[in-house]
Amino acid sequence: AGFFGRTLSEEVKTMSDEGTSYKVTVPCTASFAAATYFIILSGTFFACWWIIRSKQVSGEFLCQQIFAQYDDRVGGALLAYCLEQKRWTLSLVTDNVYDPCTWIAASDETIDFDVLTTGTSQWVVKDAAKGILPLSQHFLTCQDHMHIKATH
Repeated sequence: AGFFGRTLSEEVKTMSDEGTSYKVTVPCTASFAAATYFIILSGTFFACWWIIRSKQVSGEFLCQQIFAQYDDRVGGALLAYCLEQKRWTLSLVTDNVYDPCTWIAASDETIDFDVLTTGTSQWVVKDAAKGILPLSQHFLTCQDHMHIKATH
């Protein structure tokens, strides 16, 4: 034991040898104040947590409307996430079937489900004659009044 441990141990031994006993009492008002403080603090914490959780579950912290602009090789496509390839894609609907993994343009591989984070990464486009090429221009921004997050 350290200095305080040894000192406390000697004091306890001295008190027990003398047969002296001490009764420690805490005033009732002090314990009531501490309990009240704890209840108020816990209630406030829980209320704040519940408000934030409710907003998160309802999607209030997410962007609801995205503006996307790409170069002329990409047009009329749907923006979606392809789980198999772990990337955001622009895909066309063919024969009333939509598959985000059959894309005409795609972001770099990412596990982030926020498409706005891909605005600074390199996107590629499929060209029938030349294969897969870097997408020269792309711009993504959140159009919600609460979000100001633009990438290009």
